[in-house]
Amino acid sequence: MDKVQDIVNEITSGVKTQLAKDTRKKSNTMVRVLAVIGFIVVVAGACYALYRFLRPDEYEDYDDDVYDDDYEDEDGTVD
Repeated sequence: MDKVQDIVNEITSGVKTQLAKDTRKKSNTMVRVLAVIGFIVVVAGACYALYRFLRPDEYEDYDDDVYDDDYEDEDGTVD
């Protein structure tokens, strides 16, 4: 009876070991996928921050009064 019990224990321990290996493989894959996604998000955020910081400020050069002279009045004369 002890031999049968030993065989059953060996089989169940082998199955448990195989399940543990499969679980580790799945978790390693998930960690890698999440790491790649995180890296992409960080790089995209850094690029966007650099773009916002380094792009020229176009609103400083804009003058509202420049284009007011181009419109005609109702009588056809230019202001």
